[in-house]
Amino acid sequence: MNAHEQLKILLVEDDQESMNFFVSCFQEEYNILCASSGEEALERFEQEDDISMVLSDQAMPGMTGVDLLTHIYQQNESVIRIIITGFLNTADIIAAINKGHIYQFIVKPWELVQMRMILSQASYTWRLRQENDQLHEQVIGKNTLLTRANERLHASKEALRNLSISLFTAREEEQRRIAMELHDELGQSLAALKMQTRIMENDFLTAGKKQQEKVKSWSAIIRDNISQIIEDVRLLSKNLSPVIIEDLGLDAALQHLIDNFTETYNISCSFHPAPLQNITSTNGKRIVYRLVQESLNNICNHAQATHIDFSIKVEKELFFITLKDNGQGFHVQEVLTRPQNRRGIGLTAMSERVKMLGGKLDIQSQKNQGTTIFFTIPFDFDKEEKA
Repeated sequence: MNAHEQLKILLVEDDQESMNFFVSCFQEEYNILCASSGEEALERFEQEDDISMVLSDQAMPGMTGVDLLTHIYQQNESVIRIIITGFLNTADIIAAINKGHIYQFIVKPWELVQMRMILSQASYTWRLRQENDQLHEQVIGKNTLLTRANERLHASKEALRNLSISLFTAREEEQRRIAMELHDELGQSLAALKMQTRIMENDFLTAGKKQQEKVKSWSAIIRDNISQIIEDVRLLSKNLSPVIIEDLGLDAALQHLIDNFTETYNISCSFHPAPLQNITSTNGKRIVYRLVQESLNNICNHAQATHIDFSIKVEKELFFITLKDNGQGFHVQEVLTRPQNRRGIGLTAMSERVKMLGGKLDIQSQKNQGTTIFFTIPFDFDKEEKA
């Protein structure tokens, strides 16, 4: 309602002279409707819209003023309810408050100045209530929109997480297929070629001594090259798909990963494991393995470290992986605020993989003071797969 629009008042008065006097005093300020009884007032109230105040005489034939205002309150709590009475005592006040939630009492004969002040204050109260109701509706509306937006955001994040897991799974399966083909097809073909080279060497034993030595020399070189190719294929196959996880479990796979890492790169490692048999998801085991593998690769490629402290702790429904090196360290914030294409794939890969598990990644590092990587991962990340 416009602030300057006249408020609508329903006056209930069985005395015609009092009714006329009220109308003559306030008709320029308010839109006044009149009724001479409680029953008539209820009919008018149901017919009219936007009645802001109801002023009712208490003592009327039939329905009393308090009874009328009680009905009005039950239909619309926001309407301002005022009793006009010639007799006012404590019992009447208590009854009116309890039944009709009366805003104000006016004693007859009322004074014009007093009545104008009461109506003015009542109008101000009613407008405040209307504004408050509108603001409340707006807040509810915005909260509803915010709730829906949050639900859509959550659904989007969950869909993205599931998509990431699906892509990771598809890539792992493809790598596993390639690894098996490298091992079974190419590896066996190279082994057969190595054996054929030995047979060829034996076939030339009947040749002259000088020719034999030349054949043996070339044969040895070929066998060495084939042996190196076989070893490269074996390593490539192992890195493509950590089949040890399926054969011996995640705990043994991590121990094997650490042993190979320390032997290959001559970096010492203090490993404090904890049982991870609660991880039943194949995808989850692979992702955890890749997290540790990527962390070790980063240490090897960037940290210039000579020692790593690697620990796994289990607490209730969470497990914690910590890798701390004694390397050169770096400014974490400076690296994390770089554009994605300048940040390097290592941190990005770890961050995305830990998100797949619904976990958190925290990195602490300072120049010349080493780096510590914390992974916090819930055990129930694979509950959907179990279901």
